[in-house]
Amino acid sequence: AMIGMLTAAAIGSSASAEAEKDVTMRFSWWGADIRHEATLAAIEAYEEENPGVQIEAEYQGFEGYQQKMMTQLAGGTAPDLVQIDNVWLMDLSSQQKVLFDDLNNYTDIIDLSYFDPQIIESYCSYDGKLLGIPLGTNGSGIMINTEFMEKFGIPTDEQLTWDSVIEYGKKVQEQDSDSYLLGIDPSSESIIPLFWEPYLLGLTGEYWVSDEFEIIATAEDMQSTLSMLKELYDSGAVVPMGETISFATKMEQLPKWVNGEIGGLMDWSGRLPAIKSALGEEKFSTMNVPIVADGKVDSYPTKPSLLLAISNDSENKEEAARFINWMVNTEEGASILKDVRSIPASTLAREVISEGDMGDPDVLAMVNNTLENPSPAPPYVGRNAEIVSIVSEVMQKVVYDQTTPEKGAEEIITRVQNKLDSLNK
Repeated sequence: AMIGMLTAAAIGSSASAEAEKDVTMRFSWWGADIRHEATLAAIEAYEEENPGVQIEAEYQGFEGYQQKMMTQLAGGTAPDLVQIDNVWLMDLSSQQKVLFDDLNNYTDIIDLSYFDPQIIESYCSYDGKLLGIPLGTNGSGIMINTEFMEKFGIPTDEQLTWDSVIEYGKKVQEQDSDSYLLGIDPSSESIIPLFWEPYLLGLTGEYWVSDEFEIIATAEDMQSTLSMLKELYDSGAVVPMGETISFATKMEQLPKWVNGEIGGLMDWSGRLPAIKSALGEEKFSTMNVPIVADGKVDSYPTKPSLLLAISNDSENKEEAARFINWMVNTEEGASILKDVRSIPASTLAREVISEGDMGDPDVLAMVNNTLENPSPAPPYVGRNAEIVSIVSEVMQKVVYDQTTPEKGAEEIITRVQNKLDSLNK
């Protein structure tokens, strides 16, 4: 044994460095301060447990993140670990270059038994490849100001329909023209999956496009949806888009919300902590998202709140996989990250959080309510960036009176069909 020790010492520090590893990885994500702080703490804890592993954090707000990431991925300069949104999977997979590694290659490192196979298949995989591990489960709902609702006599224990939103919204406006029942985030990350898609799903019983590159909804269905959108804004039920447009993806900063002049903000549960802290816990509660009156489907939108993917250019893929597994499937990772990316998708992490009362009870309630009645997974094609951009643009034109619901529906059909044809090629 003594000779062995002398030999190791004689070899010098390389052997000990080998035992300790010598890995530097980059990890990029977006979010609010609360997410940044928890993620930095998780990185620090992992580095302490794994000497020789260094993780460089690259983080920012949402604005400009997707574009920056696409540029890095295409140019071969992407971080090893990348936080992505599952709605980008089709676009990311249609690039000429393979951008992400198939995580099915790392099932000996990442334990998938803690995840719902349906979520893994419907939201995290594309073309048979597992492109990201779900970090959380996002529920949807309306985050409400209970004082406001009481003041204007709006019931908070009933299931709202879009028609009742208009009816109650008018009631608020009659009492105070500066106050609005509902705020809708005008960004495509919210208004498409929380209004456009579910409204058409409720109206017709199916999603408006299919992954067979077909438009399913009729011009009449789309016209009804755009008319409802226009009515929501024209009636004063919803905060004017001119006031919310510069607060897209950060509605908690909307002055009217902070000042108590909005009844509720419709958004994803991942946004809840920031929205609640801007209002104040003592007057905060949640409700389900509105549904279509007498609709064919009454369900609530859900999605994984973000995926963690490994760049195909990474030279540290196995270590990246180990760090992912530590984040999502260990007691220590879960207790540091808590619910900063919504309620964890891993059942192990979810248990750690609920047993330790670490999660926000409002986030937990919103996710659980949603999962009691979740919408089916929407088609990937409907989330193509250009299709989303076409629909968002037309919705804004309708709200701003630059086109009619009828012409808007025609424009969506024409432009989306062209895009579908080119994608199908």
